[in-house]
Amino acid sequence: MRLHKVYHRFSLFHFPKPPLLLSYSPPFFSLTPSVRPPLQFISRSSSTSPAALRAEAMRFRNVVPVNAFENDGASNGAARSSSSTTDCEVLALYLRRELESFWLLCLDPSVGSILRKSWSCHSVVSGLSELMRFINTMPWICRRHTLVVSIFILGKWILPSAAEIRDIVDAPPLPTLSFSPNRDKILFLKRRSLPPLAELARPEEKLAGVRIDGKCNSRSRMSYYTGIGIYQLMDDGTLGPEKELSGLPSGAKINFVTWSNDGSHLAFSVRTDEEDGSSGMLKVWVADIEAGKARPLFEAAEIFLNAVFDNFVWVNNSTLLVCTIPLSRGGPPKKPLVPSGPKIQSNEQKDIIQTRTYQDLLKDEYDEDLFDYYGTSQLLLVTLDGSVKPIGTPAMYTSLDPSPDEKYIMISSMHRPYSFTVPCGRFPRKVDLWTADGKFLRELCDLPLAEDIPITHNSVRRGKRSIH
Repeated sequence: MRLHKVYHRFSLFHFPKPPLLLSYSPPFFSLTPSVRPPLQFISRSSSTSPAALRAEAMRFRNVVPVNAFENDGASNGAARSSSSTTDCEVLALYLRRELESFWLLCLDPSVGSILRKSWSCHSVVSGLSELMRFINTMPWICRRHTLVVSIFILGKWILPSAAEIRDIVDAPPLPTLSFSPNRDKILFLKRRSLPPLAELARPEEKLAGVRIDGKCNSRSRMSYYTGIGIYQLMDDGTLGPEKELSGLPSGAKINFVTWSNDGSHLAFSVRTDEEDGSSGMLKVWVADIEAGKARPLFEAAEIFLNAVFDNFVWVNNSTLLVCTIPLSRGGPPKKPLVPSGPKIQSNEQKDIIQTRTYQDLLKDEYDEDLFDYYGTSQLLLVTLDGSVKPIGTPAMYTSLDPSPDEKYIMISSMHRPYSFTVPCGRFPRKVDLWTADGKFLRELCDLPLAEDIPITHNSVRRGKRSIH
């Protein structure tokens, strides 16, 4: 086995000696028949020429003659240049090599024509269709590999040509069900089958074990609902007619759907796509179940939801406690070009502690500032009639827990010092007790940083836990 064959196992293409560089510049397709395809092979050595490439192809003559790729005729009546034919020969040859490694013993010479037509014909779609029809005639083990190579060569995503296949893949799944507190109504939360690639490609901040979408100020790659249907549960166990929730903006992405205690209202978050195609920030909406109409909770358009940790809870049937982005927050901190000092980690107590390996931890002071920036919230008590009352000062609120009698609220928050060795679940945590109208009562506990929890089974942190 020669060296380049071994190298082939780790790369999409394997090249003859001297090694070749593959360079291209989009677009991959030329709409003018006589224009040279932009995909070219550039040699590192000046001795490499089309003649040398043809010589390398000699060992394939017993299976597919190289000249089978020549003289394919002009596309749309225009004769192609010899340089374009040479490039297509070489590309078809390398495609044939890839297929040969997957036990395809004979390659139809028309693949050269298909590739050339895909590059230079007026209709790119027709060239793709021919290539797909050719691939469908291959054995399955070769078909998959050929499709990968073809996508690389053609330089774009390929969608199924049949609408039936797309409909099967994009068919909406069964909705998520949510029962009202009185068990007399059911919500059908509708969703899509697969997220768009733009959602998966969105940038994210990896801080203290949490992945944050900085644009939405929420967890990254959140799934969402596309609509809400309300059904009445009849006495005989059947469902009444659907009442579609109205008033939502077009293309609304819905999250955190929550019933009020009496089941008369819904609260949820809504985000929509902006002009550049990215998702916007989250806003809190409420809906009247009987009327089937939704509206924004806040009259001010500049109040947005902070959903990195907790988001909102119903305090009573007409009041919500919401984690919002502080209005005075400003822009995110900028990473300094030069660190403020060396990174120092000391073990002054000389404790020997076994720790697990965690991902996405804080690395420096800049990460700490960024974690504070995205996680800090301002609590607001909001009634359905629009009155707003701030609660406390901005902090890293992680849990909002109203009492069953609707008189008190237990609020948890985290604070510094942070750690570079454990995620945020072990950061210092403070638990306070507040009244339902926003008066501070007392501090229940302030747990220290928990870096020393053993990795043995049933190990816990020091201090109070499971506070209810």
